[in-house]
Amino acid sequence: MKPGWSGDPRAYRVDPAWVWSEENHELTLVASLRVTLEHPVEGVVDQRCRAWLSGLGGGADEYWQGGAAVRIVERSAHGLVLVLSSGGLDVLESLDHSVQELFGAVVAPEQGMSVRWEELPLA
Repeated sequence: MKPGWSGDPRAYRVDPAWVWSEENHELTLVASLRVTLEHPVEGVVDQRCRAWLSGLGGGADEYWQGGAAVRIVERSAHGLVLVLSSGGLDVLESLDHSVQELFGAVVAPEQGMSVRWEELPLA
């Protein structure tokens, strides 16, 4: 996993070696990134995510932004688990754009926010 470009250790950049791996040289597979967000104060993650997601297309726990999809897969009082996915020719750019938007809108403004980025197997 590659660290993000900012000085914030919570930041992340999509790794080209992951999405453009040998098994995906024709870009026919979908890259999915599991993002676990937690905050010690109840409701903070939900509030931040709702604000960010309101600017995307979709709803009912499934959203999209450009060539990437965002799904809410788990909820708790102190956190959310999202899966960001993209495929095709712009897989790297679309997924990384969503990552940077999520980081800037949800994670970076909250010092108490923790985030775990998990690259899932290409499918």
